[in-house]
Amino acid sequence: LAHQGFPKAPHQTPLEYVAALQQDGPAPDHLHTVQAIVAAYVRWRYGGQPQDVTRLQTQARSLWRRSRQSP
Repeated sequence: LAHQGFPKAPHQTPLEYVAALQQDGPAPDHLHTVQAIVAAYVRWRYGGQPQDVTRLQTQARSLWRRSRQSP
């Protein structure tokens, strides 16, 4: 998303970044994917819940491809 003009500031947490994207961020499908990835990260990092890494990698690759195609 940084490629599209939506970089994450060094001081932002993942949840703060998602909140900022909701204000004036990328297309809704990009935002939905970022929200899903961040939610999984938070569940893993702070809740200790295992996540489906394969699914998350697929979502991240899809987001990357879509962001590279968008102007």
